[in-house]
Amino acid sequence: MSIKNISIITPCFNEQENIVEIYERVTKVMSTLAYNYEYIFIDNASSDDTLKKLTEISKNDKKVKIIQNESNFGQTRSPLHAITQSTGDACISIASDLQEPPEIIIELLKKWEEGYKVVLSVKESSEENKILYYLRRLYYKILYKLSDDILINDATGFGLLDKKVVDILKLTKHRNTYYRGLITSIGFEIATVKYRQNKREKGYSKNNFLTLIQYASNGIVNHSSKLLRIISLICILISFYSIISLVYLLFLIIFKKNDQNESYILFYSFGAILFLSQSVFALYIESIHSYIKNKDMPLVIEKSRINFSCNNNKSK
Repeated sequence: MSIKNISIITPCFNEQENIVEIYERVTKVMSTLAYNYEYIFIDNASSDDTLKKLTEISKNDKKVKIIQNESNFGQTRSPLHAITQSTGDACISIASDLQEPPEIIIELLKKWEEGYKVVLSVKESSEENKILYYLRRLYYKILYKLSDDILINDATGFGLLDKKVVDILKLTKHRNTYYRGLITSIGFEIATVKYRQNKREKGYSKNNFLTLIQYASNGIVNHSSKLLRIISLICILISFYSIISLVYLLFLIIFKKNDQNESYILFYSFGAILFLSQSVFALYIESIHSYIKNKDMPLVIEKSRINFSCNNNKSK
C-alpha cells in the first residue's frame, strides 16, 4: 500500500516573529505520522524578514515550498491560490499566527481517513479579545440565518480538503468569494474538529475594521439572497404604506390645516429606508461587477517560487 501525500498550506504576511515556530511545530507533528508531505508557504508580499526566514528554512528542508506574490492579494485570494497549487491527496490550511494549534492536524487526518472529504476546525472557545470574539459569533449567527447554503458555526479557515475538493476549487472564477461558504456550498459531507483558539502572542493582526467589514459583507452577499428578498418585501410594504399616508396627508391638506411636522417625519422615514435599500442593492451589484470584471484574471500574480519543480509558472 502506497504512502499518502499531504499538502500543508500556510499563508503569511509580515509574520517574521511566528514563521519559524509554525514551521517547527507543523514539521514535528508530521514527523510522527506515516505520510509524505509538502509544506507550502505563500507570502503575500511581506515587507519584513518573513521571506528571508522562509528562504533559509527551504535551503535545509526541500519539503518546504515557497510562493512569493508580487503584491498583497488579500486574505482570501492568496490562500485559495496556494490550495490550488497543492499536489497532495489532501490539503490542510493553517494560519501563521499560531492561534490555531498545529497539533489538531492529527485529528483532521483521522477524520479524513474515516472517509470525509472536508474536515473543518471549529472554535469551541477563544482566548482573543472577548468583545471581538462575541461580535464574530453574532455575525456568524446572522450569516447562518441569512445564508442559502448550510454554514458551519464558528468554523475557521483551518481545516482539511480532499484532493477532489481541491480540484473543484480550481474551477472557481470568483475572486472575492467567501472561503468558508464556498467550501460548504460544494456539497460534500463535512466533519468538524473542535479546538480552543489561542491568543496571538507575537506580532499583530493584519485585519482592521474595514477589512473585517468587507469580509463580512462578502460572506452575506455571496451566500445569501434572503437579504434581497427581505429588502424587497420591506419596499413593497412601504409602498402600500406610502399610498395610505399620501391619501391621509391629502385629506389633511383639503379638510384641515396640514401639520408640516407630520410631512417631514414621513419624508425622512422614507428617505432612510430608501438609502438603506440602495446600499444593500449596491453590495450585490458590486459583487456582480467584481465577478464580471475579474473572472478571467488570475487569483494572484506570482513573483517567484522556491523548491517547486516548475519555477517558470509565475501566475495562476
